[in-house]
Amino acid sequence: MAKINLLKERKISEKGPSGVPSEAKPIQAILIIAVLLIVGIGFIAWYWVTLNNKYNMAKEKYESLEKEAQNLRHIKEMAQKYKKLKDLLQQRKDIIENLKNSQSGPVEMMNAFVKSLPAENPRLWFSSLDESRTGDGENVVVDGMALDVYAFLDFVSALQKTGYFDDVSMVYYNKKNSKKDNTQLTKFEISCTKKIKKSINEGK
Repeated sequence: MAKINLLKERKISEKGPSGVPSEAKPIQAILIIAVLLIVGIGFIAWYWVTLNNKYNMAKEKYESLEKEAQNLRHIKEMAQKYKKLKDLLQQRKDIIENLKNSQSGPVEMMNAFVKSLPAENPRLWFSSLDESRTGDGENVVVDGMALDVYAFLDFVSALQKTGYFDDVSMVYYNKKNSKKDNTQLTKFEISCTKKIKKSINEGK
């Protein structure tokens, strides 16, 4: 009777056709998965670090720009305050200059009249002096009496030479006899005009 060794065949079949144990395939798969996971985690970590660095750089740049913007706003506010102060000082300066001009104007005008009179024996006198402002100039009308027409004409010529008035013109002159001593007098009227100097703000 023939005998078959079944135990030996079972051992051969368990080893597989190549003689490698069947448990090796799951281990290789686990190792591959582990390597992939490590690579994936490393890539994610690198990407996160890169994004974090970019975020920090952007944050620093934003903070720097914000500080610069605050400085610019401060400079702008200071410039506006300086401009307001400058305008206020200019207005005060113009007011002071206008006051000086208004105060010195009549004095200069009277000096011009006085200088136009002869130092000795003027031979004329003023009856009235009216001053008015029209447009961009001043108009002065002088009424007076002269002992003779030559004294009146000399006065007009001297007044023109002062350079204070832009125009000096004779409105009229008329000879008349004095009621007291029957002396012949010359009644006259003179019109003088002078342009007013405008301030910077008035000229704008």
